Formats: sequence, structure tokens, C-alpha cells
Amino acid sequence: MLIILAEVSPDDILIDESIFADTQKDLFIYEHLKYFISKLGYLPVVEVRLYGNLVFVTRGHLYALISKELGYKYIRIRILQDSSREDVENFLQKSSVIRLDWETVKQEASRIPLVDYVWYIVFFAHSLSQVERQIFEESIIKFLKEIKLPECVQESNEKIRYLNYPFFGECCEFQAYISIGDERWYGDWTRKLSNFNLKHVPIISVNGRKFQSNLNFQ
Repeated sequence: MLIILAEVSPDDILIDESIFADTQKDLFIYEHLKYFISKLGYLPVVEVRLYGNLVFVTRGHLYALISKELGYKYIRIRILQDSSREDVENFLQKSSVIRLDWETVKQEASRIPLVDYVWYIVFFAHSLSQVERQIFEESIIKFLKEIKLPECVQESNEKIRYLNYPFFGECCEFQAYISIGDERWYGDWTRKLSNFNLKHVPIISVNGRKFQSNLNFQ
């Protein structure tokens, strides 16, 4: 199946839920997701369908909206196969559209490092007290510090960085130096988050996604 990827201005794509409903929006808290994306500095690919000169978002509505609000110059889109061939050809000929080579994109994705710093943004039901911060750090953050990395990679002396409690302490943000490919630790970390959520302070979201203990927040 031919995969057509391109970069376009966020202003050139339309969000109309009366035509294409956002089936994922209830999984996220918009403002929390936007803050997380502002830290990442990039956006996931948004799926679109072409109708003549119009480009409608079919999947990734929140990311498209965030790209507009954060002032992104370009956003990556994937054109669905049910767009007509003529519409696709006319669209790709526009000077404002940059077509991407799928094989090159795949090669770029395959070069993701084994370990890297990853952002985590956790929002709570209320501001954390000093005691609650200490409990969170000794359980959640300490766990991430102690994750064993592949023997072939160099350890970092700074496993956690940029630790901060913005929004008057209702949020904890940090970067953790972790294994990207090895997901075996996710289940244990989720259980620790669930334990903190139940016994100490309710967790509202992790990386913009509403907190549920069985989800992967990577």
C-alpha cells in the first residue's frame, strides 16, 4: 500500500468534527497535552482526507489544533488512500506542500537511539505538599533512575534532569534517561503510578493522556 506523507502549514488543514469526529479526544486533557507537546518540540503525524482543494483532519484533531495554537510552521500529514487520485496529485503540486519520501522517513525512525532522555509530565488533582513530593520522588522517580540500561550503551551520571513542579505544584515534569526499545519496565512503573494515585494524590494525566493504570504513557 502506497503511503503518502507530506509537510504542510497547519493553516492549510481543516478541523470539522461534524464531518470527521475526533474519536480520541476523550482520552486526553487538551491543555495538559498542549503543555507536553510544547516540551517535546514535535508532533505526531496527522491523518487527512482530501476533497477537492480542502484538507480535512480524520485522525489527530488535537495535534492539528495544538500545532495552530503553538505556532508551528509545518505539520506532517498522511493522506488517506480513499482520497481521489486527482485530488492527491493536485494537492502535491502545490508550492506550499513538501512531499516526504516514505523510505527516508522509515530510515530516520530506525535510527532512534537505544537510550535517550524522555519527557514526563504528570498532573495531579491538587498541589503536592513537600511530603507528597518526597513520596513521589522516592517511588516514581527513583524507580526510573534504577532502570537497568543495555550493557552496550554508556550510562549517564544524570539519570533524571529538569525536575520541576510548575503550575503551583499541581504538575511534576522531568526528563528520564531510559531505554527506548526495552518496554519491560512500563508495567511496574504504571503500578507504582497507580499506587501513588490511590494512596496519596489522584493523578489526572500523564503526558496529556488521562490517567489509567493500564496505559502506556511513552
